[in-house]
Amino acid sequence: MRQVITTIIFSSIFIAANAQNIMVNQVGFYPDAPKYAITDNITETDFRIIEEKSGKTVLKGKAGEAILHDGTQSTMRYLDFSKLKEEGKFHIIMGENRSHTFLISNKVWKETANALMKSYYYQRCSTELRPEHAGKWERAAGHPDTKCFVHPSAKTDKSFISAPGGWYDAGDYGKYVVNAGVTTAILLYLAEHYPNIFPDGSLNIPESGNGTNDLLDEIRYELKWLSKMQDTDGGVFFKLTSKNFCKTIMPEEDKMKRFVIGKTSASALNFAAVMAIAARVYESTDKDFAEKCLVQAENAWKWANDNDITVFTNPEDIKTGEYGDKRLTDEFVWAASELYISTQKKDYKDFISNNIDKLNIWNNKNRTFTPGWANTDMLAVISLASSNKGKPFNGRCKEYIFNSALKISEEVKKNAGRIPNMKYNWGSNSELANKAWILLVAARTAGEKDYINAASEIADYFLGKNPLGKSFITGMGTNRVMNPHHRISTADGIEEPVPGLLAGGPNAKMNDKNFVKYSSHQPAMAYMDIESSYASNEVAINWNAPATVVFTILNYIYGDNPLHPTNTFFYPSNSSLKIRHA
Repeated sequence: MRQVITTIIFSSIFIAANAQNIMVNQVGFYPDAPKYAITDNITETDFRIIEEKSGKTVLKGKAGEAILHDGTQSTMRYLDFSKLKEEGKFHIIMGENRSHTFLISNKVWKETANALMKSYYYQRCSTELRPEHAGKWERAAGHPDTKCFVHPSAKTDKSFISAPGGWYDAGDYGKYVVNAGVTTAILLYLAEHYPNIFPDGSLNIPESGNGTNDLLDEIRYELKWLSKMQDTDGGVFFKLTSKNFCKTIMPEEDKMKRFVIGKTSASALNFAAVMAIAARVYESTDKDFAEKCLVQAENAWKWANDNDITVFTNPEDIKTGEYGDKRLTDEFVWAASELYISTQKKDYKDFISNNIDKLNIWNNKNRTFTPGWANTDMLAVISLASSNKGKPFNGRCKEYIFNSALKISEEVKKNAGRIPNMKYNWGSNSELANKAWILLVAARTAGEKDYINAASEIADYFLGKNPLGKSFITGMGTNRVMNPHHRISTADGIEEPVPGLLAGGPNAKMNDKNFVKYSSHQPAMAYMDIESSYASNEVAINWNAPATVVFTILNYIYGDNPLHPTNTFFYPSNSSLKIRHA
């Protein structure tokens, strides 16, 4: 018996080691989706796809040409097994190398999409997470935030404010308006253009069963906190944090004083934009709430225009996240764009006409701009392109999105790793997710299947088709992230981290290298799955948002989800796309 056990253990170790030479999406593929893996350090070119249960070879193929991978400085080959449409469990064999097992199913990414969205529930502040909703990740309520000190930088006559709720921003327990706004805006894109996604009860959150879809319920939890960050003069406080980051402890154990800090142009404009989106998204389900959102949005816009430009920098006694941004032209245009789409008022239209040419995106054809808290240009462009109420600007914005999507999709085809070209900056996974979102925005209006296929390949990267052979989404895949820089996941005593969190990913600058020893300094490999690596392994709500959008839309397109968006803008009737039409 001992010899058998030893053999089994040795075999498992051998498979795990050799699986790293065949990097494949470890969760799986839809029958009609493209299916690629990448290889490194394998001399063989022949590969076989093996059905897991029977051991039969179901497909044979040859690897593509060897291509230098800029991020690893090694040559890689791709394996194309897109012809395989049979459902079941499979693995790849190349010589003595065996890949991780993967699934082919028309429901394969539904769990991933749901986990990414439900991660926001696990980030909730000021509330208990009960076992019937949170399972083993149940926890006590932390940070009630009902009496927050007002820091002098907030420039208000208030001494305290009450601002409970919302989501913890990242691995820390701060709440930041500009990042919350960008995150919520991206998720509201789903709610606006795919209104039946995440139906009531699909996420098993406390609000499930109230007759409203769970996506709107979860987003509203954040919006209610955001609404409390607006001052009586229309300005918006910048962030709510303690003066310093706390130790790695659970939320209820953090007893540090909480402060409302700063009041800036960026926070007011970001707030105005997201509340304007919320006003039109919630109009059909809660008119009173929608009207309140619009009033708050317009008050924030007025404050930003009536007051001098104010840029946030951390006061001397504050050491938490700064989210500094000195260029605010994009925030002004974004806020005006969302307000115009929601109200059709001439003042907002005129502002866009007079300022849209100032956006950076028109002046750098070699760069693909992606949305972010410091770069909201693309958020304005996506909204103007996606709405029939974005005229007369949507033609120009659509063209920009199409050109961006074409560039991204062509890079995927030529890149050794079957992803767009990357510099691997901080939060590289977020950049990739946003590029996939741009592809899907373009596909939605043009019906171009190449864009959907490219987005699908980027999604594969997050689940293991990358030089590290790592699934960057907690809870998903065989070789997955286990030690994210996330206080709750580290302090709760549970081996598995909170599910559905997207790690930041490889970071070429390795900003924490003074105390984190990286296994490789190659840009695409500069990642460590350890809690202390905040530069490569932190999680953040804004990183999760585009990933949530991408996996949700791809599950809608390729899966068996019987949903039919009411928005007929999805795939024009002359589209050659043969997947799903509204």
